[in-house]
Amino acid sequence: MKISTNYLSDIETCRGWVSPLSLAKLAGALEIEVFELFSPPKNKPMNAAAIMNRCLDDLSESLKQSFEKSLDNTIKRMRKTI
Repeated sequence: MKISTNYLSDIETCRGWVSPLSLAKLAGALEIEVFELFSPPKNKPMNAAAIMNRCLDDLSESLKQSFEKSLDNTIKRMRKTI
């Protein structure tokens, strides 16, 4: 979909607005109909491996963003000293 994880998180937590086009793209990416995005979740528990993989994905994305921000700040400080 080419959207940021922050934007997707905002949508999931009702902090962000989503356009009809983005809803259609999201449903398409998930291979479901748009109305299914508004259906109550099915009580299908995730297995331990799926939970761990999801946590690792979230952690790696968080670490990547933190590293990029730190790198940007370091570069800005270096430019100021030159």
